[in-house]
Amino acid sequence: MPTFELGTWWQFGLFSSFMAAGFLLVNQHYKLRSSTLMLWRGFGVAAVFAPFMFYTGLPTDPMFYYAVVAQGIIVSIHDRLSIESTARFGAGITSRLLPVGIWITFVLWLFMKPAYRASLFDNPEKLLAVCVALFVAVIAMFFIRKDAISKEAALFLLPCVLFFGLIDIFNKTAMDAAGDAVSGAYAYGCLMSLVVGVCTVIFRRFSEHKKVAFAEAFQGRALKCGVILIIFMVTAMFAKNIAMFGTANPAYVGLLALSCPIWIAGYNRVVGHQDKTNLWAGMLFVLSAALLIAFTR
Repeated sequence: MPTFELGTWWQFGLFSSFMAAGFLLVNQHYKLRSSTLMLWRGFGVAAVFAPFMFYTGLPTDPMFYYAVVAQGIIVSIHDRLSIESTARFGAGITSRLLPVGIWITFVLWLFMKPAYRASLFDNPEKLLAVCVALFVAVIAMFFIRKDAISKEAALFLLPCVLFFGLIDIFNKTAMDAAGDAVSGAYAYGCLMSLVVGVCTVIFRRFSEHKKVAFAEAFQGRALKCGVILIIFMVTAMFAKNIAMFGTANPAYVGLLALSCPIWIAGYNRVVGHQDKTNLWAGMLFVLSAALLIAFTR
């Protein structure tokens, strides 16, 4: 079984953000119903992780399962709204607004972990560096593009911002309870995605008042989009879980996840789409990420 050095958490965090950008870009292109894609996001991703989960074994701490179920419910709502937002407002605006939730993650973890809080406050230089890095990163992402954010998009994504802050709390809690980075990453990816799939079925049946026609997910563009989505999501989840296992605060991984708009801007330039990325804001984010990594290694 492969092992990973905990000091490399930030490398896995950056790679996860790169693959998460692909996840956001998928429906910017295909513009399919979010609940159809969430069937792939849930059951499809769970099916890929399942063989690895049974090979490496399951965690024994009950807290792992409590955290996974709680996060699965939140993610099922968050990702559905995010997918719908990318179709309505674009991946750029969506990825710019979500990072505000990183402060929810940072503050909640301070209250939840007294030992971590004490170690951080005992080192004022490190505390200042971390706070500056978080603040600068969020501001940089807000100004990374030159187009205006509509009031409609901001209100639509407000629940996502709140969920964004909670998701990483549950992710880190589950990985800590797993006790092992690799087996925990597989079990988390499978079980959490399964919960997302079940929640999607319930949502589609009672909120959209539609039959859960699984055959719809295997037709034409939905099938192609779903397969691509699985590739991005499986790799993004695995890398993020490894990063979460090794980081002291889930907000640190969350900060690196803010690089999504930079990857999206790069993609748009490669394919020739009009790009409104603010170069200075992008450079500011890079500096904030470097500051965080330097003070938390």
